[in-house]
Amino acid sequence: MINIVEQLIQDEGSRSFPYKDSVKGKLTIGHGRNLEDKGISEAEALYMLNNDIADFTKQVRDRFFWFD
Repeated sequence: MINIVEQLIQDEGSRSFPYKDSVKGKLTIGHGRNLEDKGISEAEALYMLNNDIADFTKQVRDRFFWFD
């Protein structure tokens, strides 16, 4: 039996960049997150910010061995 997460991923797909929903025309991302009506929570915004900082730090460390 398929669980709800697997079912939603199967139905919605996965997109890393914003797109217009094919049914409602709303700006959407990920596994069907409606950005226009729901947006993101503060926790989600902080999660993304922390990921951005980690990505940037890795890029700098890869380029400048002395950076820490």
